[in-house]
Amino acid sequence: MKILIPLAVLALSSALRAQDPCGVWSPVPIPDPPGATQTVVEDVKALGPDLAWAVGRQTAPVVGGSATKTVAWRWDGTSWTIVPTPSPSPFPEATWCELEAVEILSANDVWAAGTQRIVGPDGFLGNQVLVLHWNGAQWSIVPSPMTNGGSGNFVDDIEAISANDIWFVGDWLTFPPNSAARKEALAMHWNGSSFAILPAPFFDNAPIGGHGLTKVAAIASDDVWSVGGGHDGDYVGFSYVVHWDGSQWQYVPGPTAGVMQRWYDVVALASDDVWISGEYDDATGTPHGLAARWNGSSWTRLPDPPTGAGGMHVFAPDRAYVSGTGISRWNGTGWDVVETFPTVGFPSALALEPIADCSLWAVGRRISGDVMSAFAARLVPDGSSVFCTGMPNSAGAGASIGHTGSSSISAANLVLTVSGVPARKFGRFFYGDQRIPPVVFGNGVRCVGGPLKRLPVVAASASGAAAQAFPYAGSNVTAGSARSFQFWYRDPHAGGALHNASNAIEIVFAP
Repeated sequence: MKILIPLAVLALSSALRAQDPCGVWSPVPIPDPPGATQTVVEDVKALGPDLAWAVGRQTAPVVGGSATKTVAWRWDGTSWTIVPTPSPSPFPEATWCELEAVEILSANDVWAAGTQRIVGPDGFLGNQVLVLHWNGAQWSIVPSPMTNGGSGNFVDDIEAISANDIWFVGDWLTFPPNSAARKEALAMHWNGSSFAILPAPFFDNAPIGGHGLTKVAAIASDDVWSVGGGHDGDYVGFSYVVHWDGSQWQYVPGPTAGVMQRWYDVVALASDDVWISGEYDDATGTPHGLAARWNGSSWTRLPDPPTGAGGMHVFAPDRAYVSGTGISRWNGTGWDVVETFPTVGFPSALALEPIADCSLWAVGRRISGDVMSAFAARLVPDGSSVFCTGMPNSAGAGASIGHTGSSSISAANLVLTVSGVPARKFGRFFYGDQRIPPVVFGNGVRCVGGPLKRLPVVAASASGAAAQAFPYAGSNVTAGSARSFQFWYRDPHAGGALHNASNAIEIVFAP
């Protein structure tokens, strides 16, 4: 199953980005396997800033067609490296193996899973569940349940509660007595020595003909949530959410939106605090992001995330993230688009994974022409902090300063931004190396001190926004040094001193 972000949602990624209060999103190089023409990173898990695993698939031309194989990457704190993985297949021209999920218990105990095209017990060539385990030195195949006479079994996600309590979810082909084969949600449990299939609720949702699970999250062994939709990644006309109470799976439907929908991720913080994200199509076929929250007894649908919602992570009730064509951040009442990856061609961020507070991995794919490449990005706290309060102006509450790009001197991509300035009025950014108590400055206050440097004059747009690249030449900034910035601007309609200043931001520069 693949999460395909619809092109109609891609158009939303051009929305104006807001500054992410946590820091800066930056693409991180992740290699494509040699010869691959299509590479996708499907999932990522981290054990802190110096260890992470990502998994996915690679496709390359072979005689008579193409071959799709597994791929895994390991992050060592500095770079991503491809680590060899098994890609079983009886015939080179029939190779189709991929990894959809990864889970880390320790540096020497990592699980990955997906699907493999192999000959089943009855001699039928089809796709069966593929499970791999990393022991600290190599990946090996772990025998897992198979079905006879059919194809279409795969794992989409893994959740480890402990080494002997691990859930694998996805799609599963079954053959009920006196009935045709059907696709059901796969809920497979590892007890430390063997797998058991523990069926989830089934609905005969013709014409889709079955359903599957995409993500799973656990609070405890008797409190597990999983979400999905139609089988093989399809949308369905109902909300498929299930809960494990320690003895059975129960159907706990979330909000139904539009005509067709699918839930792509679930984050379980507590029994009375569960978040889910996904997408739906409205009556015109236009796709939208979808999100909801469980309070212990009912679901509340949140406003639609503007970038779609393929992956999700929640740090706090007013600080949640979803990924799709870009990154949206929940501020407690609505979504802000905080990243669209404008320097990367048509990226889709399929999964999010926390590294630390205010720090995340996002992985997926980027497209350039006919080539699909692996994609990874990271939210890193950039050492910036907003201080000082800007005074009201003729346009409203006052001007607010921010920035895009990073504080990295080597990257040299820092851009200062300001909003809330009176339309088309002139102003200039200025900075110094000190924070000072507010002093009267026109109709506002100045909170930046030390020797001051001024950037060239710029004009605010019709919406009251302006931006300017930071000129490193002659700035004398060094790694670890801090500079404080404000924006001065003319405001003749306000009367008084006829000029004002924004709030202030301090940026600590990195190497």
